Amino acid sequence: MNKIISHFFALFFCLIILAPAARAQQAANNAEISLQLAVQVADFDVPKAQMKEQMLGTFSEMFTNLLLKENPGKEKLIANIVDNEVPPVVDEAIRNIVMHIASMYAQNFSTEELSQMVAYQNSSLGKKVKAFNETLEGKISSLSEAAGRIAVQKAAQAVVNRARENGLQIPK
Repeated sequence: MNKIISHFFALFFCLIILAPAARAQQAANNAEISLQLAVQVADFDVPKAQMKEQMLGTFSEMFTNLLLKENPGKEKLIANIVDNEVPPVVDEAIRNIVMHIASMYAQNFSTEELSQMVAYQNSSLGKKVKAFNETLEGKISSLSEAAGRIAVQKAAQAVVNRARENGLQIPK
């Protein structure tokens, strides 16, 4: 009987000691699963191709112009340097953005919710919505640029008119 009791207490003691470690391991596993799902969700949401195109264009032009000012006649060498050095940096920046957004998803959604999002994104409707959103983003960008130009013109005219009414000089 004493042997049974001592085995029981030994088992009970092991459970008390090991249970928190097992719960911690399960929580770590769940967090890893949530992060993996969140990366899939973020990867789906982030317009990587547009970001890459925009960043490459901006950075390549900036570095090319900067180097050409000091190195006229070296266009081919400069293009080669920029074409080789800029894309990996842009790719890393985009991966960092995806991971940052993924961590936000993982903090704000349960593993079950993330699983549902991934299932939706992989569905035919999810793919159709993504394609539509990419088209919509391009339209919104074009509309925003046009609306911004018009708004700047109207605001400039309103400011100039009000400044003149108040006797201020307007730069030519």
